[in-house]
Amino acid sequence: MDITEEGHHGEAPTIAHLYLELIDTGNRPRTGKGIWDIKPLVQAVDGQLEIGEIAVLRALEADGWEGVWVCTFGGPKFWRTSLIGEPSHLPEAASAMFDRICKEQGGKCGGFFDVMAWREDDFVFVEYKGKGDNPNTNERKWISSALRAGIRDDQLVVVHGHVPKHLRVSEPKAGIRGHNGIPRLQ
Repeated sequence: MDITEEGHHGEAPTIAHLYLELIDTGNRPRTGKGIWDIKPLVQAVDGQLEIGEIAVLRALEADGWEGVWVCTFGGPKFWRTSLIGEPSHLPEAASAMFDRICKEQGGKCGGFFDVMAWREDDFVFVEYKGKGDNPNTNERKWISSALRAGIRDDQLVVVHGHVPKHLRVSEPKAGIRGHNGIPRLQ
């Protein structure tokens, strides 16, 4: 099952898929916030151990983007760190974009891509898929809502945190791999 769904003009959107090797360290976070403590920790571009969504955010930050991990479980919250401390607040433009997409989805925000990042007037939305994480119906509905809200398909990216064997060119090494270790999202 693919994550894409027909776009708002009847054509299927073209969504970039990046395969990065985010190495599961075997460790788990200790946040005390329930289900998130089962997520595997991976090594981010800054060398820190993070959950996959935050590792993706760190890679974007290293490339000049600002952003948040969008956690919609139990109501929308925006994190710049792995659930430590208090959630962040969105800047006005990012908040308006979040609200516009959710409004297109009937006021619901389920399926919102994991990372929302911005640089000047541009936005990018990244869905992180770790090993064993499969696309779901809410994500496909969210894609349609985002397109109706004016998001372009080139602003949607799926990052796979595990490279399938048939796509590997060599065995993975520790850390995140991509162009120079950083996914270029321009």
